[in-house]
Amino acid sequence: MPGALKRALVRDVARRGSNLNDVAVGHLADRFGVAFTPSGHRRKVIPGASGVAVLRVPAELRRELKAAARRRGTTVNDLALRTLADALDVPHVSNGKDSMATTVKNGSKNVSLSLGRERTGLLRDLNPASGSIQHFCKIAYLPQSPAFDPQQQVVEVLRTGRAPYWGAFGLESRRDAEVVERTIDELRLGEWTNRHMDEISGGQRQLIYVARALIQEPRALLLDEPNTYLDLRHQVELGQLMRRLARERSLGLLVASHDLNLAAAFADRLVLLQDGAIVAEGTPDVVLDPERIARVYGVRMERIAREGKPPVLVPDID
Repeated sequence: MPGALKRALVRDVARRGSNLNDVAVGHLADRFGVAFTPSGHRRKVIPGASGVAVLRVPAELRRELKAAARRRGTTVNDLALRTLADALDVPHVSNGKDSMATTVKNGSKNVSLSLGRERTGLLRDLNPASGSIQHFCKIAYLPQSPAFDPQQQVVEVLRTGRAPYWGAFGLESRRDAEVVERTIDELRLGEWTNRHMDEISGGQRQLIYVARALIQEPRALLLDEPNTYLDLRHQVELGQLMRRLARERSLGLLVASHDLNLAAAFADRLVLLQDGAIVAEGTPDVVLDPERIARVYGVRMERIAREGKPPVLVPDID
């Protein structure tokens, strides 16, 4: 969304004491003669994947936008931007590579609003070319404690995994829907999809976040403590899933973990860090040296060798 239009929309939200969804959808509904009842909520947009928040829009308005765009020989994207620009008395500038993109999704009651992408944690050193979205299609990042809207449905969260492929006001493609459904089936998440995020456990939410990252279909997946909130069974199942996907999809995995034994059980190579510096790297058999681990963690360790399998380390307690 052009900067002038974005600033005008934000000012209008502040003036009305409303929220971004009600104001933006309200303007579009007025111009297309569609009834719209604002939620009346005064709340900030809760970011989902890659800074994306899922907002609600009437089905009738979606149909009107699509039909009007076809009649005028333009895209839903350009039509919606022009309509908002006219409503807010802002000169329309053809949309290019936007820092803020709004997406009307076919077949759902959602609009997705991208408010920029912060690079934090494992991603803070990445510096993609300005405006390039391909970088974010290829790399998916799962932070340790993702923010979420408690009232958002699980399926809405999962759909935002396709956000890097959406254009501003672009429609959710058949391919997007297929990837979401396939991942739901593959991870056996069907019983949770219609629940709200505050109706599932912390461990279940963590699996939803992993699924959302996979729905992006990345070439590389960065996971920061993915076992947080998971019980032992789900930790093992997640590790097995990650290893299988790495093989089947040629997916590169980089996982930050404090669980040495679990990391060794599933990783091909380990990198041991201390104060941001690499202490050792190599196969689990090489890295899991008890004397080295004791120096790094300040705890005496005993190594249990296993034939044909990675070693196991346990605290050497008197």
